[in-house]
Amino acid sequence: MELLLPLGLLGLVSILALIIIYIIKPNYIVKHVSTTYVWELSLRYQRRRIHSSTLKKVLLFLCQVLILALIAILFTQPVFRTGTGVGEPDVIAVIDSSASMYTGSLVESGGETYNETRFQRALKLTVDLANETAANGGNMTVIIADGSPEFLARRVPARSAGALISDLQNMIDEENSCSFGVSDIDGAIELCNDVLAENPAARVYLYTDTNYTYIPERVTVVPVSREGEWNVGILNAHAEIEEGYYALTVELAAYGESDLSVDLAVQVVLLDSSTRDFSKKVFCENGVVNTVVFCYGGGMESDGLFYCDLTSEERFSSFRSIHISVNEADSFRDDNSFNVFGGDKEIVRIQYATGVQNPFFPTALNSLIGIYEQQWDIRITEVDPGVTPQTTGYDLYIFDHIVPNVLPRDGAVLFCDPASAPTGSGFTVLGSQNFNGRGISLSQGVDHPVLKGLNPDNMRLWEAWEVTYDETLYEPLLYCNNLPVLLCANHQDNKIAVMAFNLNRSNIVLEYDFLLLLSNLFGYYFPSTVEKYAFEVGEEIEINARGPEVYVKGQELSLKEFPAKLVFDASQIVTIGQRSYFRKEYPDIQIYIKLPAAESNIWRTEDELADPYADLVQEDNAKSLNIYFAAALLALLLLEWWLQSRESQ
Repeated sequence: MELLLPLGLLGLVSILALIIIYIIKPNYIVKHVSTTYVWELSLRYQRRRIHSSTLKKVLLFLCQVLILALIAILFTQPVFRTGTGVGEPDVIAVIDSSASMYTGSLVESGGETYNETRFQRALKLTVDLANETAANGGNMTVIIADGSPEFLARRVPARSAGALISDLQNMIDEENSCSFGVSDIDGAIELCNDVLAENPAARVYLYTDTNYTYIPERVTVVPVSREGEWNVGILNAHAEIEEGYYALTVELAAYGESDLSVDLAVQVVLLDSSTRDFSKKVFCENGVVNTVVFCYGGGMESDGLFYCDLTSEERFSSFRSIHISVNEADSFRDDNSFNVFGGDKEIVRIQYATGVQNPFFPTALNSLIGIYEQQWDIRITEVDPGVTPQTTGYDLYIFDHIVPNVLPRDGAVLFCDPASAPTGSGFTVLGSQNFNGRGISLSQGVDHPVLKGLNPDNMRLWEAWEVTYDETLYEPLLYCNNLPVLLCANHQDNKIAVMAFNLNRSNIVLEYDFLLLLSNLFGYYFPSTVEKYAFEVGEEIEINARGPEVYVKGQELSLKEFPAKLVFDASQIVTIGQRSYFRKEYPDIQIYIKLPAAESNIWRTEDELADPYADLVQEDNAKSLNIYFAAALLALLLLEWWLQSRESQ
């Protein structure tokens, strides 16, 4: 017998309450009777057996105790387990397929020595388990726990075990059958519930190289790590411009070995294909992440922080790629190198033309260079008042208090304080409105990336242009006194922004808002294709475009809706190209897909392992005993009623 709700036994406390009631219950009552009645009553009791009354009281007490006990047992929902409901045992094997399972060590077999990975060991142990399960006539389930766990086999009976074992053997022989990302072990355990729902008696075996501080009773963790395995891994690296030159930061760690001196080598490939080589010896303690910085001028070293001082001849302001490596014969080779890209900045040419002397735009544009120096090489050409500006050859045209005769068609255009509009621009200037010396606050039309971080309530105008516009092209973003004063169009042949006001007749230039507005406009019309140049396997990559199409070279992958999302399942170098609306050739962008940094720790420990859940109430394998206990309860209630009636006579 099994109790599904053992807490129901708390009802047995009522028996203690019954005993207390019997103890404190008075054994007599005060009643005034005549002497003659007492004499007659005593004679009657002399003729009866006194012990029969005592026996009835004892039986009555026992009935009440048993009644309370049966009620408590009914609360526990007793069942009789007749079997698992499937007739044969079930075994579930969960195989960790994280990148760290590529860790391996040398083994000998048949007189040959070869490297055996942890994943191969897990597969071999699963083959042994499958053979044992088949010999016992059981069902075998195998789950591969990668980033998206799935069944390799589900409840395969003994007669079909041969095909499963063959599939496992093929995976052992394959070179890259393990994933390169992080495994979703919790998701794999959740898949086990599908089998446990059919057979709650199934046993779960997890083959992994991760240690857990808590392991559920239902799960048996089978470690596949071997003593002596160790790893030195490059966890991350990036390059940033500092005072015109790049500083390279590398994160490095060793696991399984202490007091290890590692030679970190760096090769920088410059734009002319020449190379510069640097190296640094780094002392690594077990499990400690070290940061190594290669830069001009060096720095103060401390625990876990190392500097490699580059000379004036060694420093570099641009690069094509950087290759970082450690030459160590460790047990996990896939994180011994790293590639850094993004040093070949695309040039963005901006022409600024003005009809009046205005210091605000040049100051903000120079600040723009610093804001976007990690993504773009911004080059600005200023056209003096009275000089005719160009309408071709630039990526962004800014016309301040001046309007060209011909609308530029090969780049984005920003009009500020336009007294008129060129043909084909999609807007018309009707005239100006003066607010009679009053500064009117702006109001926001819609949520838009150009307005990110702005506070229109703090922005005031004393004068604005009244414009009409093509509503199929332009979107009004800001209003002043019900006049649209900031319009944006972002279509294939029309990338135009209109600031229909004079900066000198506003307070915008006195606030940070003008620089933020200009920065937002630049980011809107010149989105970075990618936000960074290194991503982990399985990490979602957001792709933006400046044209109608972005494609991944060598993979026949084309993207035409943006922002697009990409995910890669292996460590690799990815080359991204794109087409321009203006028939320009954009340089290719390279990004590096790296192994997850957490996978470099080949001896990591997690807090707890998920507990597989299975509903143990199964109609086909558990027979409820409530009906029998209820019948016994009814019989006792009738007996107790009869004894009570006899007692009262």
